[in-house]
Amino acid sequence: MKKILLSSLLLLSIAGAASSEKENNCKKTPPPTEQDKQAAISIPEEEAKEIIESVNYFAQISGLIKRIYVDDPDQKKMLSGAINGMLNALDPHSTYMDEDELKSFKESTTGSVNGIGIQIAPDKGVLKVIAPIEDTPAHKAGLQPGDYITKVDSKIVYGLSLEEAVRLIKNGPAGSTVKLTVVRDGKSFESSIKRTKIAAPSVKYGVLNNVGYVRIALFGEKTGKEFSDAITYFKKQKGLTLHGIVLDLRSNGGGILEEAVKVCNDLLPGGNIVSTRGRRQNETETIRSNPTHLADEYPLVVLVDGGTASAPEIVAGAVQDNKRGIVIGQQTFGKATVQRLIDLKGKGAIKITIARYYTPNGHHIQGEGIKPDILVEPMKLEPLSNKPEYLKERDLKNALVNSVDRKPQNTSEKLISLKGTYGKELEEALGKDYQLTRAVDLINGIYTAKIITTAKQPIQKK
Repeated sequence: MKKILLSSLLLLSIAGAASSEKENNCKKTPPPTEQDKQAAISIPEEEAKEIIESVNYFAQISGLIKRIYVDDPDQKKMLSGAINGMLNALDPHSTYMDEDELKSFKESTTGSVNGIGIQIAPDKGVLKVIAPIEDTPAHKAGLQPGDYITKVDSKIVYGLSLEEAVRLIKNGPAGSTVKLTVVRDGKSFESSIKRTKIAAPSVKYGVLNNVGYVRIALFGEKTGKEFSDAITYFKKQKGLTLHGIVLDLRSNGGGILEEAVKVCNDLLPGGNIVSTRGRRQNETETIRSNPTHLADEYPLVVLVDGGTASAPEIVAGAVQDNKRGIVIGQQTFGKATVQRLIDLKGKGAIKITIARYYTPNGHHIQGEGIKPDILVEPMKLEPLSNKPEYLKERDLKNALVNSVDRKPQNTSEKLISLKGTYGKELEEALGKDYQLTRAVDLINGIYTAKIITTAKQPIQKK
């Protein structure tokens, strides 16, 4: 079975997206016929000649190396390097994996593996941090999106393939330490991080100021179900009037396409989710939503940033183009290519880009990302040290006192602590996390405006 990869930002813990050909509640355009497939792989005569000439040229160079190189060359290593060189010349996400790398990759797509929990991509010859996965050693060590890793245990990563660099970082049992040399804002520092067993991150959720907050750190194998469970939880809370939903996709570096589609099915009342377009006209596929109507009644705000890449960009783009909600935060990473994994049957595998994907309105995300409807940069908020003190009516001499006893305000709806998900830390984040605060305020503003505009009758003067 072929696998389509929507995020080749290897996670050092769990890999990027792998999409099988099964439906998974997606309405898709009909697959290419056998005649289409044969047409797609047929090679024109002139192109065939060019290929033969290239093969002959490669053989000449290989023979020359074998004859005059100072040492007896490793033919297997030369072949691997040549294949990787061809693929790496195409784009950052096309690559060759030997048997060991393929085994590690497959393990990372199916379960928990040793790692530090970081999503990276090759950039400028070194490794760029797309995002640390929440609650992993990399996240706790303070690594940030945009950091550059130049050394792993004093070994320079410049010139290494992504898979080779990943192997260096992962190469060690749980509990062992890897030392990374990191460059941030032009300054270099070292960070020692312990490897641990990394499992696919789950959906976390909580309720704050009558707003349902759902955080998806990565689209794993159970994300769709866990997102549905979160919405169902909100609906079952007695006494809770849910004003809307904040979906936090910040620093989400990718994941499984089908799981992103399942989240869209819960959020969208209909419409297209994403389309993929290959090199040829018959290699176009559109995925339409199969709405569950579980959450499409609630006002929605989607939080994104520069670490939002691939699968979560599909969700944000679908919400934005279908005018289902408001996307706020920062411009996203802009990774919008589809990779196919081709097993070479005992000789490793190649991962090659086969298509680009587009939002429902045809916006090309690759290299551009999703531009938020409202730009909200991360900021630090602090109370004024010299804020003015205002005199109140109750402070005046002989001021009248309200004769009606006021009951203390019921704050139980402000935060519902959830076992195993967000609790006290979510309440503490409000006010400190400026982007989250803006999102919650926006939801409550939409809810309040809806109440005002849907008032049945204005007050009539007698």
